[in-house]
Amino acid sequence: MSKLSDHDAFVATGSLAAGSSDLLELAESRLRTSPYPAVRRLACDFRDGVLTLRGRVPSYYHKQMACSRVGRIQGIERIVDDVEVVDPRAASHRLPSLRAGG
Repeated sequence: MSKLSDHDAFVATGSLAAGSSDLLELAESRLRTSPYPAVRRLACDFRDGVLTLRGRVPSYYHKQMACSRVGRIQGIERIVDDVEVVDPRAASHRLPSLRAGG
């Protein structure tokens, strides 16, 4: 049976004490492995025990999925959710249509 390194054990469980860069890397990894493309595109920052999520998703479900993926990482004391829900069908978020002569 192979023994996990401390880093591998931390990534697998999120349970070892770690520095800020390790916690940020773990949070980013959890977002990047989401089955939802919108969650994979989110950005995060970590400072003084606070993880901040930023970006846009198409629904509150995706927003909740992002928070739940990073919510149980030991060492993250609080999550600031700066994720904006944007309806992809909303007219104000569509690219302008190209019209002949205009």
